[in-house]
Amino acid sequence: FPTRRSSDLNSQNADSYFWEFGDTSTLGDTSNIKDGYYRYQTAGNYTVRLVAKKGNCVDSIRKNVTVFDRIHFKLPKDSIICKNTLITIMPDTFYKEGIYTWNTGATDSIITVNTEGIYWLNVKLGNCNSYDTMLINKDQAIVELLSDSLVCNPVTYELEAKLSVSGNFKTIDWYSEPNVTGSNYHDSFLNIHQSGYFRISGVNWNDCPYTDT
Repeated sequence: FPTRRSSDLNSQNADSYFWEFGDTSTLGDTSNIKDGYYRYQTAGNYTVRLVAKKGNCVDSIRKNVTVFDRIHFKLPKDSIICKNTLITIMPDTFYKEGIYTWNTGATDSIITVNTEGIYWLNVKLGNCNSYDTMLINKDQAIVELLSDSLVCNPVTYELEAKLSVSGNFKTIDWYSEPNVTGSNYHDSFLNIHQSGYFRISGVNWNDCPYTDT
């Protein structure tokens, strides 16, 4: 990536300096100042040469320089973890020679966690670093079946009750013993006329499973 790269090559008390930065794509990869620098436009391996003169004496030195591509990655958007589940965190870009460091102490490119919190990843490639964070919150969406008791309707003299579901949910399925709902009942309430066992299950607003009886 474009970078101002100065070498640790140096010369003391010379009268003149000549830098050649080894970029064959241009003729402008030279400098005549003491602390020469150059901005590379393309990643790759380059040979930097410094020639120093003092009077009739001339000395030179070469050094290989590696320029890496810019490190750019993103962790997933902030997420919600469901109860008793695991979530895998991975960057959207991988670097084969990158050094990965997570705030958990892990050094793999991917981690799996089961607790809420802030997670960050630092990737180092050569002398280049990049960093990103994500927040994982615990699912706190509650979906529950409100209890009720059978009462006698004073008009019809029948036992009746209304079971209602509280909370934000995307899907709901009912199960009862004896079976009074059938297999395709998905409303948020159920009118009943006899005692029994009733259960709801499904997925809440955070796409986490729930169940209540």
